[in-house]
Amino acid sequence: MKNGTFYLFGIAILYSLNGFSQTRPQVNPAPNLIFTSMLKYAAPLDKIKLEKTIVHLKPLLVLFKEKNNVDYETSLNTAIKGGNVDSVKMVIYKTIKADILDILNRIANGEINCNENTLLNVAQKDYLLLSEFVVKDETGIKHDVKIKKKFRTILKIHTKEHGGKKHRHCTKDKAIGISELIETISSL
Repeated sequence: MKNGTFYLFGIAILYSLNGFSQTRPQVNPAPNLIFTSMLKYAAPLDKIKLEKTIVHLKPLLVLFKEKNNVDYETSLNTAIKGGNVDSVKMVIYKTIKADILDILNRIANGEINCNENTLLNVAQKDYLLLSEFVVKDETGIKHDVKIKKKFRTILKIHTKEHGGKKHRHCTKDKAIGISELIETISSL
């Protein structure tokens, strides 16, 4: 009887883990690394390597298409075939922005625990890539400084540097910071 209970418990855990991974598809390597490669291949317009990187992003691109009703995969392929470096970069930046907003909205909606910084770190690294696009004018520079500072502040909450304890006011501060990030990044 004990073995049967442990077996059912194990299946329940696997089932719940499988369900959790479907909420945000796992992408390997991490999205920010894929985006870094894409931006690197965009400048000389290495079409073959760009097309290969899209394959790694496919699970996220499908998610963004379902969730945002925007087909980034088709946009990327069209831009690559068009051969305009600026168009390719623009679509890559829009895809990066979609990834950041997906992560932040999932945290804000409680789908991802805001006290676990793993995906928040991914969003910050994504933003560092997007930053190059944001700082085109004086307003963009102000937004960029604000966003980078907000990410640093949010990521510092609940760390040893911050005292390591999970106080209610800290979680509230983090939630407010994430909402402000969503608002600012959405406006870019």
